[in-house]
Amino acid sequence: MRTTRVLAAGLAAAIAVAAPASSPAAGDDLGKLLANAVDQPTPALRTAAAVRLAQRTDVTLDAWLEAMRKFGEFAKPEPGTSTQKATLMVGDAKEDATIAVFVPKSLAAGKPAPLLMAFHGSGGEGHDEDSLWTDTADALGMIVVAPTDPTADLGYHYGDAERRRALAALRWARRRFDVDETRIYATGVSRGAHLTWDLALRNPDQFAALVPMIGGPRLSIAEGQNNLRYVENLAHVPIRDLQGAQDNALLIENLRIAFARLAAAGAKDAKLLLQPDLGHDFDPKAVDWPKFLRGAARDPLPMRVVRACTKAE
Repeated sequence: MRTTRVLAAGLAAAIAVAAPASSPAAGDDLGKLLANAVDQPTPALRTAAAVRLAQRTDVTLDAWLEAMRKFGEFAKPEPGTSTQKATLMVGDAKEDATIAVFVPKSLAAGKPAPLLMAFHGSGGEGHDEDSLWTDTADALGMIVVAPTDPTADLGYHYGDAERRRALAALRWARRRFDVDETRIYATGVSRGAHLTWDLALRNPDQFAALVPMIGGPRLSIAEGQNNLRYVENLAHVPIRDLQGAQDNALLIENLRIAFARLAAAGAKDAKLLLQPDLGHDFDPKAVDWPKFLRGAARDPLPMRVVRACTKAE
């Protein structure tokens, strides 16, 4: 299914209660109705639109599921590297964004493609990630999307705006490209690795695998930065974390704590790869990336979900 998780969840929950047995009203285009709901600008409006659709008693569950399977009209993008300009909804505000995109020649027409969201380091921009991932993207037929954060000169702040920008870029990519929703991956370097961890810890149902490099979660009560409290949320997610062993000692300790807790929570494919001769640096050749990512897929219908969270005051 290629609708957003909010829409799909809203529809599934309400339809399960209503369970209508009749057919859609004549002339209705369920695909257009879904697109209108998905493209509402804010989460609250998308949820409201999903609930309205789900309350219809003239559409069967099978009809909605079939419309979801066919959802989206995507032209095959031109292969190569490009810079895209987009207007994204970040919270309740519109922001102009610059997004680097790499489309491999191996992209299969008419078939949903894996997507890698790549987040750059402090003072950088989206195209900094291109050279790391072009060969892997070619091997997998994978699209790489790397947004430039306008505040990245000052490092990562663990703020709502940074996370919302990244998720808005993900929404943009999912509507622009025919994305395999079970194979969305996230990676980042330094500041981008902090963001990768933070996004996934708070949105553990979004990503099929994580590749953070020289960055990690944080155990700190200052300014809401203690995202290590959510680490068990990622016990089901394959992770390869590349980290110079001579980097910041606190960062290394936080990573050791995180992976120890993941192991205790039953993680089967989460690995911290400490590279002994490196500081704030990493060797990307330590992992066979096509093999790792090819074997990582998100279960869209898990039988059991356990999530750590905190209560908003």
